[in-house]
Amino acid sequence: MAGALARPPCAGDDAAMDTAERLLARAAIADCIHRYALAIRRGDADAAAALFTADGCFETRECDPRAWPGHRHASRCEGRDAVRGKVADSIAAVRMLPMIHNLIVDVDETGDRATATSLMVGRVWPTDREIPGEYADTLVREDGDWRFVERIYTMYKLEN
Repeated sequence: MAGALARPPCAGDDAAMDTAERLLARAAIADCIHRYALAIRRGDADAAAALFTADGCFETRECDPRAWPGHRHASRCEGRDAVRGKVADSIAAVRMLPMIHNLIVDVDETGDRATATSLMVGRVWPTDREIPGEYADTLVREDGDWRFVERIYTMYKLEN
């Protein structure tokens, strides 16, 4: 019948297991991304760094959103300890309240590597300043948990 919905996968189907595993992976990756935002909100550099692989990197960039994808490199740190230090430095003076939006997660065919993109609006407390931007993430499954291999945050800044 044209236009009819396809039969949903059954528990015994290989496709069902693949679909279920993929959905579980996507949910776990979303949790990782939201746990990072929670760690930043709480000012917990150790919890934020624990979400990275031992050799993971965090990079910040700046971009005028009218000139996407052009960007300027702002900073890059490599290794969990460097990430911890960068986060600790960034949260020392103010408290960032990151709000994650438009999260899209793509898991590769192996189910052990993924990419994600999301928008972030960060409210800087105790000011009324907001910092909008976008995350581009690469994650791997490591010992059953998803961790960032690379996290790139591009801050939107208007250039005159």
